[in-house]
Amino acid sequence: MWDERGHIVTNNHVIVNAAGARVRLNDGRDYNATLVGASAVHDLAVLRITVAHRRPPPLPIGTSGDSRSAEVFAIGNPFGLDWSLTTGIVSAWTARCPARTAKARSST
Repeated sequence: MWDERGHIVTNNHVIVNAAGARVRLNDGRDYNATLVGASAVHDLAVLRITVAHRRPPPLPIGTSGDSRSAEVFAIGNPFGLDWSLTTGIVSAWTARCPARTAKARSST
């Protein structure tokens, strides 16, 4: 969970052709998710779920200044494999993306 409002950050390539999305919390509860916005250029998407009771706390978020390397972690549930963690390196750590090349779609 990204924040108290139920936003979930994922990759655009995960949802780009999906007819819908569901989010499963670590306690097994399942929720329909709504697409808030996506950027194919940045391979990011934001979903939102509504959790009425026992909301999970948001993840603590740092800043790029807190990082000492370009190492990243991805937590997920690919192919139904629970509790998966993938690590990687951001290869374009210092690259800048011009704002006008980013084509985002939004359903807000």
